[in-house]
Amino acid sequence: MAGYIIRRLIWTPILLLIVSYITFALVQFAPGDPVLLKLDQHANPEAVERIRTEMGLNDPVTVQYVRYITRAVRGDFGESIRWQGRTVNELIFKRVPVSAQLGLAALIISVVSGIPIGLFAALKQGSIWDTVAVCITLVGQSLPVFLTVPFPSLALCS
Repeated sequence: MAGYIIRRLIWTPILLLIVSYITFALVQFAPGDPVLLKLDQHANPEAVERIRTEMGLNDPVTVQYVRYITRAVRGDFGESIRWQGRTVNELIFKRVPVSAQLGLAALIISVVSGIPIGLFAALKQGSIWDTVAVCITLVGQSLPVFLTVPFPSLALCS
């Protein structure tokens, strides 16, 4: 067990770097120009170049990636391109309470429904009812939270 935990701990930073690189690359290859999103499509070329320099888009890709990782580790995600004058952190934290409510509701629903289904499947092991219980749990796990929470909430609360 200790070997398993050590292997997981060794692989965690490697996988985080791989995921961060893929995320960075996807944003780099996304269509459109972030400067033109921030400004107007018919903006002055000098203004576009000035904003590019301010945003660090003229820097080499390796410098941009190191800056991205450094800021992400500090929790600084910069200023929003789409919503002028607002930071990305501000936009994220504005939505945290709703996400937390949704996650808590999903946890409650999964515990309240999962324990009885699991007990039932354990008591009827190998029967058709065990197979039905496994199918129900697989469907429940496959559905996204934003679909699983509202429907039972509407049924129970109305």
